[in-house]
Amino acid sequence: YLSTETINLFGAAGNIFDIHVSHWFLDSNSYPNNDGWQDYKMAAVLKVKNLSNPTQSQLNADGWSHPVDVDTHVKKSKVWYENPDYQGAFKVTVTCDDGCICDGVYELV
Repeated sequence: YLSTETINLFGAAGNIFDIHVSHWFLDSNSYPNNDGWQDYKMAAVLKVKNLSNPTQSQLNADGWSHPVDVDTHVKKSKVWYENPDYQGAFKVTVTCDDGCICDGVYELV
């Protein structure tokens, strides 16, 4: 399974970048008969680190993620469907000034 991904942004000074993160839905709920299995709580965490400016490291120490309080799927008439209340996508807009000091703004999409 995939546990990390790395994205390198070059020429960031004076530029704006939108980073989109979204949940990949499976066809059905994983392990629906296991009461302890809560896959919807295993959300990706986006961390952005500024390597170009020695005065700045992580833009957000905890990173950004989507809410994990709603299950990914609902069952209707013995069939699993994507839960319309599940918020599994977000965007972080990274804005860097000419000195490569960057800021991130989080938004659910």
